[in-house]
Amino acid sequence: SNDSTDEKPVHTVHTDAFYMDKHEVTNAQYKAFVNANPQWRKDRIPAAYHDGDYLKHWNGNNYPSEKGNHPVTYVSWYGAMAYAKWAGKRLPTEAEWEKAARGGLTGKKYPWGNTIDSDEANYNKNVDGTTPVRKYSSNDYGLYDMAGNVAEWCLDEYGEYFDERELIFVSTRRQNPIAGANVSSATIDISKVQTARVLRGGSWSQLSQYVRVADRTKGDPKLSYYGAGFRCVQAVMPTMTKTATTDTKQKTTIHKTPGQTTDTPNATPKSNIFKVWVDHNQYQDSVKGMQIHVKFNVHNFKDGSGRVVAYFYKKNGDPLKDTNGRYNTTAGAVSTWGKFQPGYVKSIYNDFKLFLPYTELHMARGKHNLKFRIKIFKFNNSGSWDALSDVSDWVHFTYSP
Repeated sequence: SNDSTDEKPVHTVHTDAFYMDKHEVTNAQYKAFVNANPQWRKDRIPAAYHDGDYLKHWNGNNYPSEKGNHPVTYVSWYGAMAYAKWAGKRLPTEAEWEKAARGGLTGKKYPWGNTIDSDEANYNKNVDGTTPVRKYSSNDYGLYDMAGNVAEWCLDEYGEYFDERELIFVSTRRQNPIAGANVSSATIDISKVQTARVLRGGSWSQLSQYVRVADRTKGDPKLSYYGAGFRCVQAVMPTMTKTATTDTKQKTTIHKTPGQTTDTPNATPKSNIFKVWVDHNQYQDSVKGMQIHVKFNVHNFKDGSGRVVAYFYKKNGDPLKDTNGRYNTTAGAVSTWGKFQPGYVKSIYNDFKLFLPYTELHMARGKHNLKFRIKIFKFNNSGSWDALSDVSDWVHFTYSP
């Protein structure tokens, strides 16, 4: 955007793949951090790390009872950094934040397009204060409140994109840019950081121009005010990794780095699974269970029939056995599956859903750890199914029928 001087010039940068929290860190999540790290209680935090208003809206060290799922505010950049480190994550760079906020759109003012109203975001004091996370629709990356609710701290030092000291940016800093330090040094010792930091996304009290995805705001790292919060990111490793989460819906996410593939005439069918995530305590036809989401693509598969299948295993590796014959393999193992039929040589499925009722797991009430495996199959000319790709990891959940 060219709406403000510090947004100029329009330029392209590239970031490595990363994971981002779906929503801003909530009061309940920050409370868990404070409980585990009492030095960050409001009555113990060092003066060097806040401006006197840290957690001002909390009663002592407890958040308002009705706002557990609201984004935490009155948190300084130092507090946000400490939380991120405790969670095994970090704050996003400014470039990562904007890439995520745009949700795959190019050149738009907001995460969903060029117009905005009170049905899409919490801004312009349309609501007197913060709103619960996930209240408004997500962008196309599945991220909530990337415009409004609270402005979000970024890792970067605030500064104009280009000045005489930063001309080196043109040749060397378009890949994973960060101002003020590299990612490693910025996350090691926050006490050495004194310069202004970047805030992105705008807050519930700000006008529409300040919740644009390109808008940039600066704040002293000690700043603790009613409109500032944060969310975290985590780097994608070259092998499959698991993203920790404290979401009250108990989400499990596993990811695999996309592979490079090329479509050629009569080439062998192939598939890549990019991401799998699980929403727990979901309902389908009034039945409680887990919703499994799979992001994958298939190549050289046009007009063929395919299946996505989820299998479940005990800790010792033995498959769970089904007892009522509803969600099972021919060998009687618990599974759930869905069909797809690609219409193109290369087809992408961003959110293929599978559902499994908890009752099909035949487990007692309580906490459980299961291993699950996702496979992509193609139906072949001989009448059988060929496995093209698979991923597996552990799913942790609490079953309460």
